[in-house]
Amino acid sequence: MHAASLTSLSVLSRWRIVLMLMAFAGMAHFNRVGISVAGSEVFIKEVGIPATRMGW
Repeated sequence: MHAASLTSLSVLSRWRIVLMLMAFAGMAHFNRVGISVAGSEVFIKEVGIPATRMGW
C-alpha cells in the first residue's frame, strides 16, 4: 500500500472509533434516563425496592 492510502485508512479508522464512542455514550445516556423513569414508576412502586437502593 502507498503511504497516502495508509494515512486515509488510519483517519477513517479514527473516525469510526469516534462515532462508535459517541453512539455508546448516547446509548448509555438513554439507558440512564430509562432506568430512572422505570425506577420511579415500576421498581419503587410495584416491586417495592426502596429509594435508597435505587440511588435516590
